[in-house]
Amino acid sequence: MPVFLHTSALASMAHETVFIPWLEKAAAQAPTSGRVTAILVPHRADAYYLKSLALARRIGLWNLRFLTPSDLRDHLAEHLPPAAKSPLREHSRLLLATAAERLANSLTTESAASVAAAPDQLLKAIDMIGQAGWDFSSAGPRHLQPIVAEFRRLLAAAGFQMSHDTDRATLVAARHAEPLFRELFVIGFHALHWPLWPLLEAAVRLAETSVVCLTEPRMEAGDLDAAWVGTWEDTFEPAQPIPADPPSSPLSEALQLPDSPVTRFQREAAPTNEVAFLVGLDTAEHARAIATRALQYLADRKCDRLGILFPSAGALSRRVAALLAEAGVAHDDGLAYQSPGPLEKDTAWEAWLTLQENPRAPVLLRYVRSRGETPLAGLKADDACYELERAFQELLIDDLGVLAEFLARHPREQSRALAAALHTLPLLPERATLGEFIQRTHEIFEASAWTERAAALQHFARDWNQSRDLLISRRTWLRWLQETLVSWQARRAEKGSHPYSRVHLLPYAQADSQAWTHLIVAGLNEGQWPPPFDEAGFLGEDEIAALNRQVRTLNTRASVQGSQGEGHVTVQAGRALCLGPVEKRTIVERQFFNTLESTTLAITATMQLHDEAAPERPLNPSEFFTRLHFCARGRAVSQQTLTNLHGETVRWHGTAAVLLVPISEPAAAQQTRIAFDARRVASYPFGEYEFALRGAPPRPLRLAATSWETALAAPTQIFLSAVLGVSATNTEEETPWTLAHGSWVHRWLSVITGSIAPGTFAPLPPPAELQDRVRKAAESFHDRVAAALTARRRPMPDWWQSAWQQAWSTAMQLAVNISTVQGRTHAATEWKIGDTALPVEDDSLYVRGRIDLLLSTSEALQDVWLVDYKTGHRDPLTADDIAKGDGLQLGLYALALRATGAQEVGVSLLTSDIALDTPQVQLAQLEQLTDLWRGLLQMQKSGVFGMRGALRREFGISQDYPLATLPVDETILAQKWMMSHPHLAPEEEEA
Repeated sequence: MPVFLHTSALASMAHETVFIPWLEKAAAQAPTSGRVTAILVPHRADAYYLKSLALARRIGLWNLRFLTPSDLRDHLAEHLPPAAKSPLREHSRLLLATAAERLANSLTTESAASVAAAPDQLLKAIDMIGQAGWDFSSAGPRHLQPIVAEFRRLLAAAGFQMSHDTDRATLVAARHAEPLFRELFVIGFHALHWPLWPLLEAAVRLAETSVVCLTEPRMEAGDLDAAWVGTWEDTFEPAQPIPADPPSSPLSEALQLPDSPVTRFQREAAPTNEVAFLVGLDTAEHARAIATRALQYLADRKCDRLGILFPSAGALSRRVAALLAEAGVAHDDGLAYQSPGPLEKDTAWEAWLTLQENPRAPVLLRYVRSRGETPLAGLKADDACYELERAFQELLIDDLGVLAEFLARHPREQSRALAAALHTLPLLPERATLGEFIQRTHEIFEASAWTERAAALQHFARDWNQSRDLLISRRTWLRWLQETLVSWQARRAEKGSHPYSRVHLLPYAQADSQAWTHLIVAGLNEGQWPPPFDEAGFLGEDEIAALNRQVRTLNTRASVQGSQGEGHVTVQAGRALCLGPVEKRTIVERQFFNTLESTTLAITATMQLHDEAAPERPLNPSEFFTRLHFCARGRAVSQQTLTNLHGETVRWHGTAAVLLVPISEPAAAQQTRIAFDARRVASYPFGEYEFALRGAPPRPLRLAATSWETALAAPTQIFLSAVLGVSATNTEEETPWTLAHGSWVHRWLSVITGSIAPGTFAPLPPPAELQDRVRKAAESFHDRVAAALTARRRPMPDWWQSAWQQAWSTAMQLAVNISTVQGRTHAATEWKIGDTALPVEDDSLYVRGRIDLLLSTSEALQDVWLVDYKTGHRDPLTADDIAKGDGLQLGLYALALRATGAQEVGVSLLTSDIALDTPQVQLAQLEQLTDLWRGLLQMQKSGVFGMRGALRREFGISQDYPLATLPVDETILAQKWMMSHPHLAPEEEEA
């Protein structure tokens, strides 16, 4: 088992000196060999790079396999089957959360509850300590050891084994197994791959001959790299330095920190042109600058390999890839972007998960709406939601069991049908065995016609055959479902699927083993690259600090003197170094500078000043950007420096004649721009882009009186709901206290006319009887709610009792005020007004609605007094209020009563502190508001509503919009309103 170790300053230096000669020899022998010849690399991008070197030299790759660590595990598992299967990450989280839940009551700290809620952070700690060859029971924080011990027990019972334990078992088996590889070439691995050490050693021991290329230690990660190289040497043979010089590059000096004030002054006076800096304002400008610089580099005949590096896949990398594709540049998009698959296209999935975790009325409404046309209790989805929402707003209690009992006691047949549906709603239990959860969930998926999701569940369920009796919580099960039943797919443009092109878009972590002529290091903002490695998750700061201290202790215990004597650092057999946040950051820094030094001609560093997600917060440069700028230009980076760099970027981009064909905006974006501009032209009335119809509707719009009143204050909302039929649903908001308070009072007062059908005049009862009817209605409602709670063994909530008491007090005070009215003998409640034509000039304005209370002098609709209940504080109504739109619905009701035969109509608002002594507004006053009625008529005929006022109020409640809407300056809106609705313009605006 000969093993040949080589070291070089950079991984790319080994390609020509070691890899190519080995490959030429191996490729000649591989076709006739009975065993596989393999090249083991950390990432797929490294494999493509090495293949491109072979293809450039016309070296055949027959019977040569390029393997990554995951490929290697699969290959070894075929020949050396492990005793236990390594679990998916999602399986491990389920078992760890279950272990924490089991111990939550017995442990004195809050750690168990935190781990149960978010197990991933502790799972990372288990991996970190286990990958280094230590047992958590002796090396981990003591207060977390019981949780990990229980997790280990559950893992073994399920037939699983952590991947690092599997790797060590494979290493033990490899020492006594026949070789699997004829020849093995290992390259690109460094100290960041300590967790893979047992797997790599096993692969080398399973080869007849192996060649391993390592990078020499450098200052940024000297101890970690020295231990990595020393362990290889102590395990196999001493390494031979590769006799090669670093790549000749004008960048070599510019990448070194100035070693004296004189050097710094020289670089400041004459900065190198080979290192450039671009600063974009936001992501769009940032991406445009990167794409322009990439095309500029590609125009250079010396540009053989251009790397564009990003911290991770995201908006910036996707936008750059799109710009390159649209410019016709073939490239290798090594980041791609995640596109939703068939399982993500069902909007009801997230709503179902939320409903199962939190079965409440608002969540059920969202789920029913997300199911589209799927009926519930024999009702259409919209009708079922209307009934459920009305019942919830009446009951105020969002518990589905209580709501079902409440509906079951309702006289309406539809309500009883909904109650039966709620009782049989397929909800998962709070706790159950894995087998029961799998079976119940599969039944729900099948009943919901989620066949693909059901098939995926059955596929993953096979992993749990040994643990179907394990008792777990619903929360843990739902999290597992959400994590496993996914179908996201990595996608890239057709132009981005060229791994052998000159342009490569890669994450930073995959670029240091390759050689580049030109390099763009993008996204060098603080917190993006280098990334934050110290996120604590739900573990407390004390736990994280203890783990970090333990990492240093374990690394000290694992390191020993190697066989080559003093200065030769190695790691004990069976151990590895723990890589905590500090160690990972150190290695990332070394990787970054190795990547820069692997570049021969030019480097551009980029960052941006703002993020669209939080434009008010400026972004800072990362320490890598700052250091690179100081090295190249001899100056530190200040805010003024960034401003200057952004100005330079804008000027450079404006003069760069690289993108000869401007990238066109999609048609949808162009149309959005047209609408955006049209809404901000103050010299034109409202048009088709401003919540207005292009032409008059074929038949006049017909609105409810309340909608007409809202149309004056928030015309946009009414246009969306009445004309387009869309509106925002506020069912996810907090419990509708105010709405329920008013609804209760109105319903209890509707019984003052006794059993007479609503909309019919009945003799006004004596004061005592009137008040008694209201009191009994309120108490009957209270008893019905109490019975529903009792059926569910729930006590009456104090908050509900208090809310009912307040509503009862308001209703009784209004009843007292009604009972003291003089000169009225008859009354009618809930008087319905169908679509009624109100004569306005030579046309008709249509209105409909429902009146709270009509007081009359007889059974006939002749002399009536229209009363509207208000449960809050209000001043008495005036004609001026109606002219401004406040109380407009009551004015419309009064005109509708006149149109249906009333001779005299008075209008009043009734509150607990306003007495009914005389009507507040008379019909004659309403008839004088001719401009108001003309304006409403014109709106009805034209379908032009427009926008008015602030989109979001700084104080008070603002209704949500059902679609994304940008604000427009209120001054512009006021001018457009006057031109579009001259009859409705306020007097001060007309002046």
